[in-house]
Amino acid sequence: ENVGGIAGYSHNPTPDEGTELKPEDKKASVSEFVLAVNLYGTGVNAGGGIGNNEGEMSDISYVESAGNSYQIQGDTNVGGIVGRYSYTISSGGTGEQEAKLTGLYNIARVTANYGYAGGIAGVIEGKARVENCSSTGTVSVLGKKSAHITAAGGITGHLREGSISHCTDTGSVEALKGAAGGIVGINNGTVADCTVKDSGTPGSLNAVTLTVNGGTHAGGIAGQNTGKINGCKVDGLKLTTPGDRNGGYLGGIAGENAKAAPDKGAAESEAEAPEITRFSVRLLKVTTGSSSVAAGGVAGLNGEGAKVTGAAGTVNVDTVELGFTAQDLNHFGYLGGAVGKNLGEAVNCSLKTVTVLGTANDPANPPKFSLSYDYETEGAEIYGYGGLVGVNGTADSRNPVGAVVSNCVLNGVKVSVIGASGNIACAGGAAGVNGKTAKIKNVTLADASTDKNAACSVTASDIAHTGGMVGYNYGLLERIGKSREAKFGDGSTTESEAARRASGDDATVMTVETSKGHTGGIVGYNKSTGQLIDCATGKKWSVKANNHSQDSGAGGIIGYNSSSAEILRCDNWAAVTKNVIGDSAAGIAGRNEVANGNWYMEDCNNFGAIDGRRTGGII
Repeated sequence: ENVGGIAGYSHNPTPDEGTELKPEDKKASVSEFVLAVNLYGTGVNAGGGIGNNEGEMSDISYVESAGNSYQIQGDTNVGGIVGRYSYTISSGGTGEQEAKLTGLYNIARVTANYGYAGGIAGVIEGKARVENCSSTGTVSVLGKKSAHITAAGGITGHLREGSISHCTDTGSVEALKGAAGGIVGINNGTVADCTVKDSGTPGSLNAVTLTVNGGTHAGGIAGQNTGKINGCKVDGLKLTTPGDRNGGYLGGIAGENAKAAPDKGAAESEAEAPEITRFSVRLLKVTTGSSSVAAGGVAGLNGEGAKVTGAAGTVNVDTVELGFTAQDLNHFGYLGGAVGKNLGEAVNCSLKTVTVLGTANDPANPPKFSLSYDYETEGAEIYGYGGLVGVNGTADSRNPVGAVVSNCVLNGVKVSVIGASGNIACAGGAAGVNGKTAKIKNVTLADASTDKNAACSVTASDIAHTGGMVGYNYGLLERIGKSREAKFGDGSTTESEAARRASGDDATVMTVETSKGHTGGIVGYNKSTGQLIDCATGKKWSVKANNHSQDSGAGGIIGYNSSSAEILRCDNWAAVTKNVIGDSAAGIAGRNEVANGNWYMEDCNNFGAIDGRRTGGII
């Protein structure tokens, strides 16, 4: 163990008993080395520079020459520069000191048999500040010992505490049985202003070659995040997971953004909530061969109390595609343009040119969507596919989670699902599923009058609950689409009615089309507690169901309503088409069938054309 090209073990001085060293005397320092080394270690702690280091490191790089392909290999804690970095010395009541790793540059291929591997450091412990480091080498953890936690990162496999800032990775990363991240595999500290970038500057998704492949977690910046990620950028990346297992988390910034397990004896609420802020994701392709996965353009899972917050007024998710290795019913999960499964808050997510290629649910136990129950009595999981989030909250009303999606913009967002008889898909422009007590607020579409690529769509090739915003809704949708203008008036005079009709949104485009199933401009299926307030479609929106399915409905606002909660101030301008014998189409709700007989709809207006066999202006 402790094998390095410069030194195996570099440690800080230990004071004699009864003496106290000054803080500045307590840091060993290694700096200004240029490496040309191939290293093959056994045991723990192998590094191109230092195997196990406790002091500061700066300005260490490799000799770059044609044909050189350096290899740094070991069992665990393997790094291109340092295997294990730890700095935890205390001094005279002042607490732990911080130490820097700065100006480190790796081009070697780094491989660990198990445990941790990183382009700069295999694992970082103690209060380190890692700054201005970069890696171009490929990093891999093979996972040869399944009992060990496995994590690989472009900079480090595991940041236990401390910070990483202004670092760059352009090398591919894989952890075949664990967490992989472009900067860090597992982050418990702070990662700020870091970049993961395809070095080839691709102009399209098909040209991207940089990959992050994680067995359980794959993230553009972090595979698994329990800390903070601020101001980080991903530009040209493919995220993948192996196809031989179920579960997993994939995200453009973090695969999983969730609280760490609390310390023994501590309450779960005491764990600090993780955050992803000021992010930028561009040219990202997420492809998984697994099932029951959570995948998103920013985070696969955003846990309870966790936050994903973009910068307001800027596009922060641009040119992203999420899907499975095959779009068939053997693959299923939570897929969302920003977050796959959201149990926390997702705010200021502005999406442009995002494609979500979804399927349905587990074919071995598909949900029944019973009108009589607010949960699946046979334990089926309801998966969802959405432009912003796959599922917001939980679909099981017995365990509601107050998740929030707010202040988001859809520009060129396209969601498609397949579904099948007996396996109904859930798809929406904002969310496939919006759970009980969950909220979606202030979602708008970009202007498509000058840019045809801004047009959005939600489509299903077979049976699905399909909505322009939400496929299957238990929660609240509020202030969706263009808000009413002051001149909207009450329509009591010819002039007032003319003003109302002129006030509708004629700039955005949303196409909602399915073969069969409940289809709505805002919500496909509005379940018992679903609530809609101040929601509006647009004049260039369309709602269409092409084939018959039993008791289904198509509506400008809601396809099928079984909710006893309020539907207030909702306006439909979309054309609704369900010209099939035995099916229903209307301006607000295609079919209204509330189990307890109590429902409430107020100040709702239809301005759209309705084409069907059983039709109504409102219901």
